[in-house]
Amino acid sequence: MKLGIAVERFLGNEEFVIKPLPKSIEGNKLLLGTTIDYEGNVVIVLNPEYFKM
Repeated sequence: MKLGIAVERFLGNEEFVIKPLPKSIEGNKLLLGTTIDYEGNVVIVLNPEYFKM
């Protein structure tokens, strides 16, 4: 299976803390966890290992 993700632009580099996924979806290999951005929005973090060829 091949998968592509379109990225419009990179905004820069930031350090952030990744919180673990809730128990109900922790077995999902595509998702790594969640974090909160500088505006207070919850952001889902994709697992880069899932996309390795």
